[in-house]
Amino acid sequence: ALGALGGPPREFGGPLQAALAARLVWATERRRSEQKQRRASEDRRWNSAVSHVLWGLACQQWSVGDEYASTFWAAVDSQELRRDTATKCRLHQCLLELGAPCGSLSASQVELAASCRAAFLEQARRIRAAAAEPIEGTLHGRVGKVLRRASDLHLEHEAVLPNGYTVDLLLRGDGAARPVAVEVDGPSHFLHASQVPRGETLMKRRHLASQGLLVVPVPYWEWSALELMPISARVEYLRERLAG
Repeated sequence: ALGALGGPPREFGGPLQAALAARLVWATERRRSEQKQRRASEDRRWNSAVSHVLWGLACQQWSVGDEYASTFWAAVDSQELRRDTATKCRLHQCLLELGAPCGSLSASQVELAASCRAAFLEQARRIRAAAAEPIEGTLHGRVGKVLRRASDLHLEHEAVLPNGYTVDLLLRGDGAARPVAVEVDGPSHFLHASQVPRGETLMKRRHLASQGLLVVPVPYWEWSALELMPISARVEYLRERLAG
């Protein structure tokens, strides 16, 4: 639910974050005390629940400060959360949001961070392998086709960044001050029946920008309206967006 929210309710951010963090620490300690009585299926459900709460807090930018960091490591400093690929991917995004330098982590924490990053990168490579070129007629494909007219820069589809994220359409070249990440945002990137981006979409934009990219979102409703006009209108729209 936190990942789906469009943005943090700032007036309730502190108390709600503190309550969630305290509850998570309590539940983690209780879980450890019941270790001998647990079954594997219960462990999997627990791992998923913990990683989703931590990930949801990161989506809402409630991951700034020592409180989240201590809560995060109290919850994940165990072998339990190192087995599931989906869990590792969520934890990697939390670590990107946390921005903790490796020098401040223990050896086991550095190992966990490396394992989570490897899982996230592998997921990105699978995405790229499945969609190196957008399918003709899809929203991504239609935007990419016009983008080739709007810019002379090299265009790469589903480019994989060092932090493990994939970019829908990446523009780079000698003529660019910095690479441009064009994110084609369909309906799933927004709250239901609204134009408010989901928390996970906003988090991805932050993490792309942290890599030095200019992030240019192309919302589906804007592109749909442009497709009723001559192609020159779409070319001009993209050129204006690329100019920042």
